[in-house]
Amino acid sequence: MIGQAKGVVRMLTGCGTSAAFEVLAAISQDSNRKLRDIAALIADSAAARTPLPAEVSSSWKSHTAAATAAAAGGGESLPGC
Repeated sequence: MIGQAKGVVRMLTGCGTSAAFEVLAAISQDSNRKLRDIAALIADSAAARTPLPAEVSSSWKSHTAAATAAAAGGGESLPGC
């Protein structure tokens, strides 16, 4: 499930595998949930095309925005972007 969630992050942000994992880890820390639970939420949400729960959504937005900016060459640098 973690691999699927990393794929979702990579597809939406354009960053690499290690940066996608860092995004998942950061969301996990922000929401105080296990990484595998966050990965399942993200993968299931993408598959069903449903929104993420509110307690995860704001963290998702901030971390994926940073990863997207890094992948585009601007903003904070993440490994793999």
